[in-house]
Amino acid sequence: MHRSRGESCNHDGAGTWIEKKNRATGAWRSPGYLPPCSGGRGNRYFAVVKVVDADKKVLAKAKITIGRY
Repeated sequence: MHRSRGESCNHDGAGTWIEKKNRATGAWRSPGYLPPCSGGRGNRYFAVVKVVDADKKVLAKAKITIGRY
């Protein structure tokens, strides 16, 4: 699992990966989740979690709402 500013991970990352980078630009560009930084403009924060088999075929998918800030 990739780690950079604004991200945290408290496990070894075995069996996990970041499929799509966030949409931040400039100094904040990094893989994965970034904490709220909108200054309270009502942006939605969410993650998509997928269960896949050994061939990376999606078996289940869910959108988890982290919050709005």
